[in-house]
Amino acid sequence: MDPSSSWDMYREMSKQTIWLKKGANILFTPMRNLPFDSIKRLVNLQSNQHHKKWIKNAGADKNGKEIINNPDIIPELPRKAAVATFRLLTGHDCLAQHLNRIGCKDSPICPLCSDNALMNAYCSLLRPIRIN
Repeated sequence: MDPSSSWDMYREMSKQTIWLKKGANILFTPMRNLPFDSIKRLVNLQSNQHHKKWIKNAGADKNGKEIINNPDIIPELPRKAAVATFRLLTGHDCLAQHLNRIGCKDSPICPLCSDNALMNAYCSLLRPIRIN
């Protein structure tokens, strides 16, 4: 191989690299001057929007009972939804009782069932969907 031809190839490749770098700078010029926190916030926003769209599409034709009957979906849910589903499945959803204890609610009566029972692990309405 001729040394001059390898030098020419190297020079052409370096020109292409320079143009690629300039093109990359043109594409990302608005992001270059942003602080790190703003970039992090934008990335999180995009990620959350993508996740919300995925959750909406995954649960489009399902009702809440189907999700509860299929506990395999719990790891894929956002934390708030996973905690609520887990509490319903295990019978540890004592929200009304807890809110009454800390003074945010007037009574610990379960708002779901009509028998005016305390909202605890023995709520009759939650019993059919509970995992034993």
